[in-house]
Amino acid sequence: MNDESVQSSVKYLSGFGSHHETEAIAGALPLGQNSPQKVPFGLYAEQLSGSSFTMARPENLRSWLYRLRPSAAHGAFERIDNGLLRTGRCTEAAASPNRLRWAPLPMPANRADFIDGLATYATCGEARGQHGAGIHVYCANRSMERVFYDADLCKNDDFTLAMYTPYKSVAYEVWRVIRNGQPAPTPSYSEAQRTRVTIGVTLAPGSKNATSGLVIKRGGKTIQPVASALEATGGKFTFDFAPFVPTADIAIEVAGKTRTRTCTIEQSVLKTFR
Repeated sequence: MNDESVQSSVKYLSGFGSHHETEAIAGALPLGQNSPQKVPFGLYAEQLSGSSFTMARPENLRSWLYRLRPSAAHGAFERIDNGLLRTGRCTEAAASPNRLRWAPLPMPANRADFIDGLATYATCGEARGQHGAGIHVYCANRSMERVFYDADLCKNDDFTLAMYTPYKSVAYEVWRVIRNGQPAPTPSYSEAQRTRVTIGVTLAPGSKNATSGLVIKRGGKTIQPVASALEATGGKFTFDFAPFVPTADIAIEVAGKTRTRTCTIEQSVLKTFR
């Protein structure tokens, strides 16, 4: 924390070694303390790094994060292919002493979002030694849709499904309101934390099978949503996190006016949910 920020209304970021603070929503950062008993908006206070406690106060640096979910609740990370992304020290090609220029990247032949489209042009230094730099460019022909939903989940002619964890749900609601030109709302993090996953059902173009309900079946038991909201174009169904624990396959059953659609989500897919 920057103690001076408590007594001054001046907001600025200064040079290296200084104290910096940023918040997505006004009032999210606690004032005058790093880890209060009750953090604003029900967030979790976590210290990411810090100097040794033997350091003098002027040299004592630390970084604190205030998270919607604690890091202990994260699932296991999975390795993905490097693609064209590199970091120093890169030895795949010899550095040319000549002047070089690069044409724009060609549009990807397949659908590629920001991560898929990243490509490294140059590196220097050594990443493990924490010195050097990298120059990266990207070329994308689709948005980061995978952050919010999997468009192929339970794919059929009647509806599409979108699944939201608390953070993604809050981010989507804020984005939706701002996109409509309305003032940014104050999200209810405590409400989002009570129920972990919301399943959104959207009626497919041309479908007449209006949604009337949704349940999850797991281990021979039928699990009802803790909250639901039906709309003309679909609905939203909120569940506690327990049905989505990746220890068994689950079935999602969507009831419609003319027929019921059922699809299975395998355990391996559930492990990818965040």
